[in-house]
Amino acid sequence: MVTCKRKLPKGVLSLFFLLYTIPTKLIDCCVNQRRSCLNPVRYIIDSFLSNGVKLQYMNKTDLESLSSIRLVEAKCLFANGLYHGAYYLCGYAVECSLKACIAKSFLMHEFPNKKVVNESYSHDLAQLLRIANLHQALNNAFQADPDLEIYWSTVKDWSEQYRYDNAISDTMAADLITAADDQNSGVLKWLRTHW
Repeated sequence: MVTCKRKLPKGVLSLFFLLYTIPTKLIDCCVNQRRSCLNPVRYIIDSFLSNGVKLQYMNKTDLESLSSIRLVEAKCLFANGLYHGAYYLCGYAVECSLKACIAKSFLMHEFPNKKVVNESYSHDLAQLLRIANLHQALNNAFQADPDLEIYWSTVKDWSEQYRYDNAISDTMAADLITAADDQNSGVLKWLRTHW
């Protein structure tokens, strides 16, 4: 059995710290009257930031990296018989790749279209493909590579709602990982050419 020993990045640990301390901070703020309770969320964020944690925004490079990380995690889970998590994280690998393609479309010093930005906060892979303006390019690629079309038909049906699905089989997880990561016709290989 494969073991996966990966140190959690500081940002993940910081998020756990924030989520763990929210109730305590609200009690300190509201019950003990140590500070004004007019804006407890601001108080929590200020407390969080005063501990040396910096809020970070995602950029194209971060999304590209996360795509690779999620795929490695999915394969690790699959190798250890954890098919639900493997399926779920593999879908996020594709989502991050699509979002990297979307990020590429934003120009530095450009004020982005609010509708495009808001629609980008989605887990719907077909919608993200459309927002990335890659729908026609993918249809053209299907002509040259019929396997890519088969793989896209598998990948596009992924949803973050599968986190609640107890019926994900090893076959479903294997099919999704193959569709995403096939070295010849995988969806991720194709998306990486559009980063």
